[in-house]
Parts: sequence; structure tokens; C-alpha cells
Amino acid sequence: RDELNALFGHIRTIFAKAKAKRTLMEEFSEFVLPNIQSPEFFIDSILKPYAEAFRIIVRKDYHSSGNASEINSLLGWLSRVNNSDWMPAAILFIASEPSEAEALAFFRDLERLVAYMHICAKYVNDRIERFALVTREIEEGKPLASLQLTESEKADFKRRLDGNVYDMAPIRRNYVVLRLDSFVSDAAASYAPATLTIEHVLPQHPKEGSQWLNWWPDDEVRMRWTHRIANLVPLPRQKNSEAQNFDFEKKKSKYFTSRKTGTSSYALTTQVLSENEWTPTTLEKRQRDLMECLCTGWGL
Repeated sequence: RDELNALFGHIRTIFAKAKAKRTLMEEFSEFVLPNIQSPEFFIDSILKPYAEAFRIIVRKDYHSSGNASEINSLLGWLSRVNNSDWMPAAILFIASEPSEAEALAFFRDLERLVAYMHICAKYVNDRIERFALVTREIEEGKPLASLQLTESEKADFKRRLDGNVYDMAPIRRNYVVLRLDSFVSDAAASYAPATLTIEHVLPQHPKEGSQWLNWWPDDEVRMRWTHRIANLVPLPRQKNSEAQNFDFEKKKSKYFTSRKTGTSSYALTTQVLSENEWTPTTLEKRQRDLMECLCTGWGL
């Protein structure tokens, strides 16, 4: 019932191209029904194709001869954001029966746009207006210019990614770190941990006399790097407050590896295990490399 209700809400949005202001029944009657030629037309030309597109999106069940795996992976990333404002445009696009190549290009661009708006915390009105433009372009058969990021938006996106990622809301920083991990692993990993935490390699509050303070004697430099992407790794378990401040070698062996395998299930964490030291020089290079990976993965 919840999914059926959501589907009718998305159909309303496809026709209204605006934020809902009244009940679904009222706005369905205003925006959708005047465009319906007959009950048969509604069932055959709208409800059935849109319901099938909705099912594909929700179940991540796109089928094709060559690109299904990547498209379904992109649908998985889209499902991780905290809104579904992008879904009416996606439903309409799938219902238009695009080619494989068109579908792959669409969902790559859609995930990038959704990620940008999610990570940069764009307001609901901004999101709905943008996706209304995309919906209109799909209906009119025009190039999907509104799906692309402008140069200004790309610059804004890169500033956010290059800043203090840990200070983002948890749902946003988790998206950044896991999406980066997927780019680093070349999409070879899957992400469904029962518990996910984002951990600092260099601790937030290193103890006096620790190896950390030998590497990071300047408090200002240390604070500038603590919350950036180069110093963050995903862990599939709850944090251990005592282990957070271990020296580097002990932290790698006791905290960043699986008790069973002695390795990590995350590519980002595996990279840390190969490092012999964790100094400002290490993080400067790592930040450049990871930003390049994000920019390449998202086409920034």
C-alpha cells in the first residue's frame, strides 16, 4: 500500500511539476485527470508503464544485455539519499523505453546530480524545480541539459568534497565515503553493513606523548586535516572509544582489520593498511589522489 501510494504521488509530480500543496486526491484530480482521455488510456498508457518503471527502480531490477549491473548499482546509490524527489523523472525516463546506452548515460548523470544536491544539502524546493526541468525535457524529447552540472555547481561540489567531510550530517558523509570507496574499488565492492561507522585514522584527540603528536606537533595543521576525506575510513562495526587513540601500527592491526581475515572489507581502509606512517605529507598526497578519484568518478 505504501508503494502504491508513493507511485500515485510520483505520477502527480510528473504531471504537476511542482511541490505538493494539498492532498494527493485533490492534486491528482487537478493535474492528472484532465489529461486522461479514458480509463483504458490511464491504465494502459500511464499506470502500467509507470508502475513497471517504479518497480524497476525500487527493486533495482533493470534488465539489459550489457549494462544492467552498473545501472542497478546506480539505482542502489540513488536509494541511499534522504529523498525521492528524483524518482518521477526516473520513472518517466524508463517508461519512455530508452536504449541501453541512453539508460546508462541517464542514470550516471542522474546519480551525479542527486549526489551533488544531497551532499551540498540543497533545499527541497531547489530539488523539485530542477527535476521538474528534467521531466519537461524528457517529455519534449530535448537534450537533458538540466541533468548536467554547471561549472559553478562542479566547483561548489569539489569545495564540499575537499573540505571537512566529517562535519557533514551522517547520511551525507556516509554517502561521500562509501561512494569514494566504490570508485577506489572500481565498483567491485557491495555495501550493506549492519553497522557502518566513519573513523578517523589520525585521532581527533591524540594523547600526549603519542606517536601521533610526534608526526603532528602543530595543532593548527593537525586540526586542518583531521576531518578531511584523506583521514577518514569506513568500518563495518561500532566504534571502540579506547581503540580510537591507538598508535598507528596498533590501530591498523587491532582496529582496521577483520579478526578473521586480517584485512578490511573496504578499499579505502585497505589503502591505509599499506602505509608505514601517517604524516602531513602522507595526507597531502592522499587527499590529492582521492579528490582526483572523486572528480574522475563523477566527471567533475
